[in-house]
Amino acid sequence: MLNKRKGIILLPLLIYLLIGCATTQTERIPLPNDVRIIPPSSGIPKEATVFSGKWSGVWDGILKHILVVEEINPPEANVIYAWGTAPNWRIYEPNSVRVKGTYADGVLNLSLSNGAKVTYRMLADGTLDGAYELRGNISRTKMVRMKE
Repeated sequence: MLNKRKGIILLPLLIYLLIGCATTQTERIPLPNDVRIIPPSSGIPKEATVFSGKWSGVWDGILKHILVVEEINPPEANVIYAWGTAPNWRIYEPNSVRVKGTYADGVLNLSLSNGAKVTYRMLADGTLDGAYELRGNISRTKMVRMKE
């Protein structure tokens, strides 16, 4: 049996553990069931082929994001743009959409249905630099390649 003093100390610890466990769980970002990454053909420039695959990042350290470049055949690219939740940005449901993108001059460009323009550039360290622009506001992410 706990005395009152120990209970006062243990109660905040219990609350911390319960809340901490709930907030540290990995958020699942939905992707379509038929994701298929098609390896680029040999005739495509290497600077374009490096985009092929699955990438993960976090917009402004707030919103988790997955980019899947299913097929790249410049100037076109078929991608899946997926996102998690960010209640402080009023994004309450994770989701994904397929988007036709374009590739030119080392930049993968997407135009989303909400009017956002998204660009990805390959950096020398093998990561992607992402910029999301909507109504004059710009969010940034650094994306790393995910295992397939």
